[in-house]
Amino acid sequence: MTRRWTSGSSGLLVHPLSYVRQERNWTYQDLVDVIARRVGNMSSRREKAWRWEHWGVVPDADTQLALAEELEVPAHLVVRLGWPHWLPVGEQINTRAPWTIGGSLEPLDIAPVRPC
Repeated sequence: MTRRWTSGSSGLLVHPLSYVRQERNWTYQDLVDVIARRVGNMSSRREKAWRWEHWGVVPDADTQLALAEELEVPAHLVVRLGWPHWLPVGEQINTRAPWTIGGSLEPLDIAPVRPC
C-alpha cells in the first residue's frame, strides 16, 4: 500500500502538493487546469489532483513535468527526486549565508512565528 499524506487534525499540510496549492491559492480544479493547459491531452478533472494528494496516486511523467514547469522546478530534479519530493515546500533557506552571527540569525528573521 502506498503512503497517504493528508491534513491532520492539527490543520497542518502534510503533503507537499497541499502546500503548493495553498501557496498559490489553487483549488484542485485550478491545479488540473494549469497542468492541462501545458500537457494538452489531459482531462482536467479535479478528482485526479485529490487522488494525488490523498491516496498516494503518482501522476504520470508528462503531468509531473508540466507541473514542474509551472512551478519553475528543473526537470532533472523531477526525475532524480521522484514524486512528491521534488515539489517546492516552505520558504527557501539561504544556504549561502556567511558563517557569522548575522548569517546564522538570518533564517530566524524570516521564520514564521507560531504560538505554542
